[in-house]
Amino acid sequence: MGRIPRMLVVEFVPRRDAQAERERVKLGLPKPMKGRGPAFDSRKAWTPEELRAFHAVAQHDRWGIMLLFLVYTGMRRSEACGLHWDEVDLHEGTVDIVEGLVKVSGGKTTFETPKSEASARALPLSQEALECLRERRRQQALDRARRGDAWVDSGLVFTYSKGTKVHPDNLKREMARLCEKAGVRRIAIHTLRDTFATLLAQQKDVSLEVISGYLGHVDPAVTLHRYRQVQQEEMRKIALRKLRQGTASLTGTPEDEGRATD
Repeated sequence: MGRIPRMLVVEFVPRRDAQAERERVKLGLPKPMKGRGPAFDSRKAWTPEELRAFHAVAQHDRWGIMLLFLVYTGMRRSEACGLHWDEVDLHEGTVDIVEGLVKVSGGKTTFETPKSEASARALPLSQEALECLRERRRQQALDRARRGDAWVDSGLVFTYSKGTKVHPDNLKREMARLCEKAGVRRIAIHTLRDTFATLLAQQKDVSLEVISGYLGHVDPAVTLHRYRQVQQEEMRKIALRKLRQGTASLTGTPEDEGRATD
């Protein structure tokens, strides 16, 4: 698999709250919702607009950067929780997935190797995913300096502020908090993976086999079955575009390639 192109036109900007608000206005994003927050919809992937809104508020948050990394890589939550820095190559822009941190009985966690050869994989990273890792490295350096001798050198990429491993279940609460702050529809953690697959499927010249490889599926048929609705929608758009092009050639009317298909 070659490195994938940028997933979205987004920027990682230095900010604190005032700068985050200016970034929201610049991108034309909705104001954060107040009150009860967005409804929960675990099944439907985010739209590019929803992801941009989430990105704007999550890009400098400790947990937000981890959630963005999930959506920009298609990695499983357990894989990100179990990722070590020695499995990351920022120069080459790759990560090696060799184990995951999974929950076991009693609420405890343990490291496990992937159950299939497909799940143990090397992933080329998009620019967005690389920016997430660089921001995470910056955050961790600050944590290390603040903790001093109390810092636990676990070698993990995503940790609590003292350097210890993150319990995968704790991301649910942070996901809900950030979705409310961004004013976007709340989705399940696993649906971030679906969002990645959806965005990748919408890019030109990205095959089903490539998407399947990124997701760590044993067989592309598994990918096709899970994301058949995405594929059907894309095929519908392609069919409509070709129909319009055919009509334009019959009538002699030039086709506007930049026009939306819906």
